[in-house]
Amino acid sequence: MKQPGMEIGKACAALKSIADGPHGRSRELRISVATLNPGAVGGSPKVGLVEVHAGIDWNAGHVIFTPAVPLTELSSDDVQAIHKSAKDGQSWHAYQSYKTQADRIRTLEAEIAALKAELTTKGTP
Repeated sequence: MKQPGMEIGKACAALKSIADGPHGRSRELRISVATLNPGAVGGSPKVGLVEVHAGIDWNAGHVIFTPAVPLTELSSDDVQAIHKSAKDGQSWHAYQSYKTQADRIRTLEAEIAALKAELTTKGTP
């Protein structure tokens, strides 16, 4: 089964085409990785690269790009929530805070119910 991702030959050809084209001749270009930031204003959200190296051992057959800022994978539910939050004019961080709070409230409600049940079984009103 073919793994997802661009093959190095295609990447090199694309980079050479860009470098040899009008964009590359007019200035020194920097390589960046696009990031998800719905609702951002200005240029495309991105992070720079600090290193490129060939993978070894389990990463053999891959070229590894190390971004300047650690990246993490999001579930499709998280991505949908980010888009909805941005569309509604809310912040992703506010949504995460709400989600954490809601989880904590559910946990505490379950603990209270368990304590009430324990008191009832012991005969205390």
